[in-house]
Amino acid sequence: MKFFLKYYKVLVPITLWLFFLFFSIRVFSQFIAFSDAIERGFLLIFLYVSIYYFNWFILVPRYYIKKKYLIFFAFIFILIIVSSFLRILIANHYELNLHTLNENPLIDSVVLKKAIGSFGISFFVLASSFLVRIADLYTKQVKQKELLIQQKTEAELTLLKAQLNPHFLFNALNNIYALVLTRSEFAADSLISLSQLLRYIIYDTSVEFVPLEKEIKYLKYYIELESLRLERKDNLDIKISEMDSNYYIMPMLFIPFVENGFKHSDINKDGKMKIHINMHKNELEFICENTYSLYEKNVDSVGGVGLTNSINRLDRMYHDRYNLEITDENEFFSVNLKIQL
Repeated sequence: MKFFLKYYKVLVPITLWLFFLFFSIRVFSQFIAFSDAIERGFLLIFLYVSIYYFNWFILVPRYYIKKKYLIFFAFIFILIIVSSFLRILIANHYELNLHTLNENPLIDSVVLKKAIGSFGISFFVLASSFLVRIADLYTKQVKQKELLIQQKTEAELTLLKAQLNPHFLFNALNNIYALVLTRSEFAADSLISLSQLLRYIIYDTSVEFVPLEKEIKYLKYYIELESLRLERKDNLDIKISEMDSNYYIMPMLFIPFVENGFKHSDINKDGKMKIHINMHKNELEFICENTYSLYEKNVDSVGGVGLTNSINRLDRMYHDRYNLEITDENEFFSVNLKIQL
């Protein structure tokens, strides 16, 4: 079926011509010489192929598509008349030498009967040309629309990534700057973690999907980077199960949610933060929860550019294959994301 849909505009006319040629030779070789039957068949094929592709390449695109219907149907009528007249001339040329012509009911020399038959064949050929051509144009339009939608989606995703990466880098550099100011012994380690993350962002996230294992690997780098400045690491609950190497996921999906949690949590003030990632068959579940204080941290509202961009990317890449629940109440923020991979 896929093969036919791909090559229908070639297969349909070839099938039509071969059937017509075989039928013509098979029938008329009984009443005229076989060589004459072949010659007659090929002349008629040339006639109908000519009107078929004249309609395909000239009439439909120049007149029908441009809504010049009167001119289009006028040309169709003229083509039917001319091709019918030529068919009768070709038929009579080979049948005049046949003394048994009028004795066989399959080949009647009555002009009216021949005219009706010729009109019918010409109409069928032009109708086939018209329908196949319209189907071809419609298919091209659908593919073009799909391509435009795909290009638009890719452009939007590229823009979102371009916004996301500087946003992530800005926050990471702020964290390292704080470590350097306090002369922390972890500043050097944080730079190494950041370099690994930057390598991932620059070289691996330009594609639509990356291996799930790789995304998890660099998420752990980010968690290590954030954990360096924590005073109460025992308040951080991390559980990440083993991932199937056959699954792929959208790059930089988890980091904005985790970044948001670290940014707003009060984990250094007896608060709590939890990051759990599990696989159930082909369903990935990501949970990120944190407590926060509205009064102890001078930060902007929970959420932000990275979080908003991640939600927009989820909508574009996974559509109805994901479920995202975000809860923000009583100084407790929770993200529960489930994706069908």
